[in-house]
Amino acid sequence: MANVLFVDDEEFILLGLKRLVKSASDVIDAEFATSGKEALDKIATKNFDIIITDLYMPEIDGVKLLEFAKETQPNAIRIMMTGHFNSEIEKFKNGFAHIVLSKPVSYKMLLNTISDCLSKKEELLQQ
Repeated sequence: MANVLFVDDEEFILLGLKRLVKSASDVIDAEFATSGKEALDKIATKNFDIIITDLYMPEIDGVKLLEFAKETQPNAIRIMMTGHFNSEIEKFKNGFAHIVLSKPVSYKMLLNTISDCLSKKEELLQQ
């Protein structure tokens, strides 16, 4: 069972993710956060295999969140999702995120990404 933290300040996206996780509850134990602050609190108290966050959020954005996760949970795979994908976003992959996904992400693609990450965890963590 993989412990996965999903972070997005848009409630409707989290609702969709909750439905997704319900269909995959045999492999994913999920937590959800609607802000970077809430996610930081969760990261400080629980270990996660994968942390998936939106890039642009008020107060604490995805970059700050993944910086904190990299320091406090170096064995967690970090995934950034953004609707503003461009060449500048690629730089986040070099240091903050192991994977950058462009929104909208289909649920099937997200589940496949999670599965791939778990199977390639050691390889990803060496990046």
